[in-house]
Amino acid sequence: MKKIVIVGGGIAGKQLADTLNKNRLAEIILVEPKEYLEVPFAQLRALVEPEAFSPTIRKRYSSLIPDITHVMKRASGIQGNKLHLEDGTNIDFDYLIIATGSSFKSWPYLKSNETSMAARQIEVGIEGARLGKADSVLIIGGGSVGVELAGEISYKWSDKKVSIINRSPRILNGLSEKMTIRSERILKGMGVNIINNTRLTEKDDGSWSDESGKIFKADMVFKAVGMSLNSTWLDETGIEKTEKGAVKVDTDLRVRGYANIFAIGDINDVPELKLGVLAGKQAALTAKNINSLIKDSSATLKPYKPSKPLSFIPIGKRSGAVQLPFGHPHFMIAMKQKDLFVSKFLK
Repeated sequence: MKKIVIVGGGIAGKQLADTLNKNRLAEIILVEPKEYLEVPFAQLRALVEPEAFSPTIRKRYSSLIPDITHVMKRASGIQGNKLHLEDGTNIDFDYLIIATGSSFKSWPYLKSNETSMAARQIEVGIEGARLGKADSVLIIGGGSVGVELAGEISYKWSDKKVSIINRSPRILNGLSEKMTIRSERILKGMGVNIINNTRLTEKDDGSWSDESGKIFKADMVFKAVGMSLNSTWLDETGIEKTEKGAVKVDTDLRVRGYANIFAIGDINDVPELKLGVLAGKQAALTAKNINSLIKDSSATLKPYKPSKPLSFIPIGKRSGAVQLPFGHPHFMIAMKQKDLFVSKFLK
């Protein structure tokens, strides 16, 4: 029986493992140091509801994918058909999938390295308690994380002074202008102050200043910028990466130059927004392609077609903005507002 090793248990890795396991064509090993999967796009609401909502957004792999071998270790390299682990051990593979995702070094809460599910819940509770006590909040970054965070905070605590400082010309700069207009209208209606075209620099006293010297202070500051890819462990492998660290892949999502190694989700250089739903699409295609290779090593693989920009951005519990390839059906935000798609990804 062939051996498939998946490195990374985020949305992409978990869905791939789940899909591959249904066919029973290979032994599947998940290499992931955490004991649990946490739905990443539910973390902001978990922050403002650390007791009621936070415990619902994560589940142990032992209950999610019980038939799959879960190795709770970190990968450190690849050589031939061997995956090296940080403890010096190796795992042989016939097929390897890199799905190690991304991190927010500027705000580690979003991509925690905590391996224990119980400890992670404590971590969320501490961060949420700090936020609850803050009278003023400064959010640096006007992307989807910054916009959604401002909405969650202002919906929960209408008396908090919340500001978004954004270096781009408009918030949600990577999406359509209609998304910006709608989101700004909702946020300003909630009392959120938005300042665009402004870069901030942190000072020694914990305050921030713009290029003109104007000082910005707040009881709590969230740096919702600076996403980095978890690909440094591949530095000595010879695998090609972009300047930003994205693994270069062919149209079938195989790592460039490798016949039996794939890269899916945030970690690859596919030119599309890095979203959970699209990571799921990549996982589904990769499962089909690997199954085809298991049956016929010379099989022609199906190409992945990058998606046009799409996004579901909740702004508080009752509003939000939606962009799909065919338009802006904002009413569809109600689909995500039910539980932020948690039940879909934790089944």
